[in-house]
Amino acid sequence: MLLHTLQLKRYFWVTRRSFNLIGIDITALDYHDIVKYPMRCFLFTAFAAVLAWAMTIHVYEYRDDFGEFADTSGMLLQTIIALWKTLVFLFKRKEIRDLMQNVWQCNTNVNPQEFHIILKFNSQNFTISALYMVLVSSTVFGSFLVPLIYMFEFYRKNGEKIWLPPQKGGYFWDYSNAIGYSVLYFCHLLGIFFVAAFSIGVDTLCPWLVSNIVVQYHVMYYRLRDIAELSYEISTEKLNAKIIECVKCHRQVLNLSNQLENFFAEIIFIKFVISGLLICSLAFRLVRAEGQFYILLYQLVFLTTVSTQLLMYCYSGQRLKDESSQVASEIYSIFEWSHLSRNSQKLLLFAMMRSQRECHLTGAFFMVDLSLFVWVLRTGGSLIAMLKTLDEKQV
Repeated sequence: MLLHTLQLKRYFWVTRRSFNLIGIDITALDYHDIVKYPMRCFLFTAFAAVLAWAMTIHVYEYRDDFGEFADTSGMLLQTIIALWKTLVFLFKRKEIRDLMQNVWQCNTNVNPQEFHIILKFNSQNFTISALYMVLVSSTVFGSFLVPLIYMFEFYRKNGEKIWLPPQKGGYFWDYSNAIGYSVLYFCHLLGIFFVAAFSIGVDTLCPWLVSNIVVQYHVMYYRLRDIAELSYEISTEKLNAKIIECVKCHRQVLNLSNQLENFFAEIIFIKFVISGLLICSLAFRLVRAEGQFYILLYQLVFLTTVSTQLLMYCYSGQRLKDESSQVASEIYSIFEWSHLSRNSQKLLLFAMMRSQRECHLTGAFFMVDLSLFVWVLRTGGSLIAMLKTLDEKQV
């Protein structure tokens, strides 16, 4: 079991490391110990909150300028989402501790053949998490590099120094000098680092949990195939006992799905409500095609990151929905039903009947699947067309 745990933690590295950087131990056995370094976590959160407040002031001051709104609102909305995730995560840390422990227990109490199936699913999920980490890191790197490039270009062409903050905002000190700008830059480093690290942690945690819940269906199918092969050799009593164990496994997977939904419902709701506006503002900035190439490239990377963020949740919800609905057909195809006793058939029917009700990942009022992702993009496109029309009238 210890070897299984160590191997699984390797594929959980992206999520675990992201949380550790901001003082959170997602694998803690006691939910009181999840916030391992409270002061570090508090300072990062405070810097992000101050940054969000400053950007909010700037957005409000330029609320009639669609271009300025689009430039600033991207990071502001992402920061608001990260702060909301933090609030929900800390409030529900006991629930996430219980869910994590249940998933680890399911993944480690298996035989070597079943563990190979689990490793395969975790390997695929690790690739997705690593790709998302690269996208988020590129966005953060771009947010700090773009203003420096712009300042250098301006000085080279005009011979004058300007001090452009990484994110425009209503800051309460003078940053038109080297010391003031350095302090502002450092505050942005801490605030945006927290937004990036916490986003990577929570956004990769969801697909990891879904992947490890979904794999339990395949472990159950593996066990049922073994039972089907043994059905000709063992007594009906022993056969029924093995089937009951698989039915209990199915019930446990359903409980894990419910725990997952209960934890992520509020996070997903706010995320999808705000992300529609976020995609709209970023895409609107690209459609206008104003500014230097490196600025547009940064906006494109930012838009790709946000879209990937939504796609990860929608794809996870689709996987959970599809896998939970396929149980009946899988069980039916595994067994030779004419050979089974009536009691054995009834036991299998319990799982088959329950699978008629799909498991869902929801955002409180809506189901999260690939159709929702398409709807968000289409709605964003409609809003972009409206903003472009208003912007042209404004000009």
